[in-house]
Amino acid sequence: MWASPSRNAPEVEATDSQRKPVRFVLQYVLPPLGVVVAAAVYQKGIAPLLWDDMSRLHPGGLGGMVRSSAYWLSLVGQVPLLLADGLRRPGLTVHPMTALALIAVVVCLFLPSVTLAGRAERRKASKKKPPSDAKFTDKQTDVSAWSPRRLAALCIACLIASAGLFVLSGSYAVVYGYDNRKLTSFWIVLALTASLLVSPKAHLPAPRSAALDKRRADRFAIGLRCVILAALVVMATQSFLVQRDNYLAGWELQRRILGAFHQTTAEGDLPQQATILAAVPPAVHTNYNDECVFTRPWDFGNAVRLQTQGRVASAAPIYPWLRTQGRIRLENDRVEIDGLWSAELDRSLWYFEFDPDTSSARLEPIRSPEQLRHVLDQATKGDLNAPPIGWARRFVETTAAWVRVEWLGRNDLESSW
Repeated sequence: MWASPSRNAPEVEATDSQRKPVRFVLQYVLPPLGVVVAAAVYQKGIAPLLWDDMSRLHPGGLGGMVRSSAYWLSLVGQVPLLLADGLRRPGLTVHPMTALALIAVVVCLFLPSVTLAGRAERRKASKKKPPSDAKFTDKQTDVSAWSPRRLAALCIACLIASAGLFVLSGSYAVVYGYDNRKLTSFWIVLALTASLLVSPKAHLPAPRSAALDKRRADRFAIGLRCVILAALVVMATQSFLVQRDNYLAGWELQRRILGAFHQTTAEGDLPQQATILAAVPPAVHTNYNDECVFTRPWDFGNAVRLQTQGRVASAAPIYPWLRTQGRIRLENDRVEIDGLWSAELDRSLWYFEFDPDTSSARLEPIRSPEQLRHVLDQATKGDLNAPPIGWARRFVETTAAWVRVEWLGRNDLESSW
């Protein structure tokens, strides 16, 4: 059972937002939703009429909308798993984390009292003014005076607006890898929701007891608030530090790969306008949140094109993740990756392989369809360039595979040739 307000408690005057819900919706709910609608009209309706290459993202029909919604809802599991996974990673130092936890506790303890004191001063000042001096009272304009239901309604409206961005674009919301850059709207909404924990209007549950007075209930609520916020601060900071270190390691790995490629091309007889299939690691061996090294075709291709001064016309990285996710295809001696890059078998097609453990590399031409299949199998099978997968991504892939098999009766995701 939870503590409930006393029957003898004085009645609180209803705020303007409580008396006029339509006005509240117009002021605080419709604006975020209106931004999404306006962006959708421009991006999907107006922009394609002016520029042919605009608005390449589309909802993808009812099925695509359902998938985008499901991926967005899976963030409820992805984010806690990402934060929990970071705690088992090296680099968790006691002193910085203790300092961060203390800062969070101080914020929880003092911010409510400061906010309440400020509101009390404003009430005293407003009582000195005649009622006809202003049209709106302090309670009408002070957001902290809203009821928890009003604050929750605002958060829900923002969550719907954030999810709408992914549904309208047909994108998948994931916290890992290259695509986590799309989650800006989600992080803003999450921060807004977490900020309610330090709000004096946040009614956190407290145990009910005959001997438990209001002061003890307030202390319990503040203590619970401190624990939750301190845990969030520590885990989020640790997650950021691990990802930072992995991206630094990824930059060093990029330099090693490009150095090995330069050495092999200098020693070999690579023709002009060559096309390269490069077996390189997509992430570092300490992978946590898919901190990418070379994951997209243009990442590696542009790097080696600049390095060889145009001697290489095109290049793309290949690794086991492409095969397990069904992102690579081989049809009629033509390789296609992500539907964005392709290469056909001819005398300009070469294979580059890099071993991250030994920094050794080799470069060889691809002369036959059999050899093409052999190098693709070699690059997309085994553990040569297959770093470990983090908890958040494993959760998404396991859930998606279960839905495909159990609900849709399909098991054809992995690429084959």
